[in-house]
Order: sequence, then structure tokens, then C-alpha cells
Amino acid sequence: MKFHFNLFWLSRPRGLTAAIVVAAGLSAGFGGCAKFRGTANKPALPKVGAALPEVTTPELPLPSAEAAEVCVLTAESMETGGHWREAAALYERARQSDPAAANYARRLAVLYDRLDQPARAKREYEAALAETPRDADLLNDVGFFYYRQGDLAQAEHWLRRALAEQPRHERAQVNLGMTLAGAGRSAEAFEAFAPVVGPAAAHSNIAAVLARQGRQREAIAACQQALAIDPGLEPSRVMLASLSSDTNPNGPRP
Repeated sequence: MKFHFNLFWLSRPRGLTAAIVVAAGLSAGFGGCAKFRGTANKPALPKVGAALPEVTTPELPLPSAEAAEVCVLTAESMETGGHWREAAALYERARQSDPAAANYARRLAVLYDRLDQPARAKREYEAALAETPRDADLLNDVGFFYYRQGDLAQAEHWLRRALAEQPRHERAQVNLGMTLAGAGRSAEAFEAFAPVVGPAAAHSNIAAVLARQGRQREAIAACQQALAIDPGLEPSRVMLASLSSDTNPNGPRP
């Protein structure tokens, strides 16, 4: 049986006890919308379809520069609200109208990644890298993209590049820990996790990755290491109880 425990990123603000938040992933967002020529008398925005099996560019005449601005602004709002498919369609329409108005590849790469369209995401990531090859946030997102695709060698390559550009990039550090743990390199994973989340949570994160891979006994050992450091670490206690119960069906269940 494969488990689906969450990884946790334990931040330790100065003077406070550790607070648990979900770990890593894609970069949180981008800069503000691009500046456009003229904003008066904006044309009405065409209605976006609600349920598309694949993000497509509507076959409509190219809008004006002002309509492109509306598309981008509305796409940003939809992206913030989690309407990724509609946001991607609007960015594509804006790019047709005014290709230089925004960094479309950067935005679309993340959206297609979230929409599980890896071929499109990869194409957009490559275009974004051609524009800003030293952007640590972008390099982290590329690494996380490859992690999600199961290409751990490529994931490690891009995450290390992110850390070369920004050594204290915490998302890249956590994503690297996940990648190394997934490759069975637990000692290296611990070294990646520990500076960001602390030693106990580092073992807990490794346990979560191992549990997802079905490596229960190794995950149990990692949970025990976490609890030896911090007996009150709730994620590790819950995970250990579940793993131990599954390993020993006759034992007590939580």
C-alpha cells in the first residue's frame, strides 16, 4: 500500500515555536501586469468557456492592444482565484495580440504544469529559460516540474542551479530534499532539508517521501528518528501510527 502523507515545512520565526506550513512547490506568483498603451474605452472581454478538455486558443480575430490588456488583467485575476484553464486561454489570446506585452512563457509554464499538460509546460519553461536563465524562482519551478514528472536527475540538476543562483532559496532547498529522498539518498536529503525545516522535520519529510514510495520500514525508521529529536512532532506521530498499524495488521489502530 502506498501512503499519501503531506510533507511539512516547519518555519521557526524568531521568538516563536515552530509553525507548520505545507512545503515547497511552484513559485508563489509573478510581478504586476505589464504596462500597456492606453486604458480608456476598453472593449468588452469575450466570455471564457467553462469546461475545456484541453486549453486551446480561441479561433477569433486578434484583439487590439487594449483588449490584450484586458485579457492579461483578467487572466491574472483568474490565476489568483485558481481558474488556471481560463487564465491560460486568456494569456494565449493576449500573446497573439501583443507578444511583447508580458512574459507569457513564464506565466503559461506554471499554468500548464498545474493543469498536467507536461508537453506544453516544458515548451513554455524552455522559452522562459531562454529569456531569464538565471532566475532562481524559475529554475526552482523547472526543477519541481521534472520532480513531478519523475525525472529526478533533471530535477536535481535544475534545483542545484537555482541554489547556485540563490543559495538561501528555501523552496529550492526543500524541493531538492524531496528529490534526493525520492532517489533513495536519505542522508543527502537530510542535509538539504535540515537547514530549512530543522532536523526533526527533515526526518519527517524523508519519512513522508519513503511512505509514498511504499518503503514502509524505512519510513518507520525515519519517523522514529524524527520523534527521537522532537517527541511532540504531530505529523511524525500520526504517520508512525499509520505505518506501524499497516505493517502489523493485528496491532492497535490509531
